[in-house]
Amino acid sequence: MARRWQTIDVQLVGGAHLDVEHPAGRAMICPTGTTFGQLALAIDAAFARWDLSHARMFELADGTQVVEDDWARELASEPWGPIQRTASMRDRVRQRLAVGERFAYVFDLGDGWRHECVVTGFGDPAGRGQLPCGWPVLE
Repeated sequence: MARRWQTIDVQLVGGAHLDVEHPAGRAMICPTGTTFGQLALAIDAAFARWDLSHARMFELADGTQVVEDDWARELASEPWGPIQRTASMRDRVRQRLAVGERFAYVFDLGDGWRHECVVTGFGDPAGRGQLPCGWPVLE
């Protein structure tokens, strides 16, 4: 039986008060157990980020914000109130996102490097002709 890995297209659309005219893109292949935290690190690696000390988050189409657990606890105690819907970076991508769903990834909340993402399908990277060569594979 073939492993059903999720394929996700990611495009860097802007940040640091800039809109990218010709967005750079990457196609990611995620094994079934990939967490949002692992996907974030893979996107950062695919876009050659070196300063990984910045906060990051995902924004799902339903308004859910996927953040680190300690950050969610901190935001819950802020005077303006908690984020209405949060999920953990430890959650599995496949359990929250289906084929065709769009979401955003934001790196460095100060500069707001925004990536538009879409789940494009499933495949088997070991299978013949199912996925293009050279796609980054999360392990």
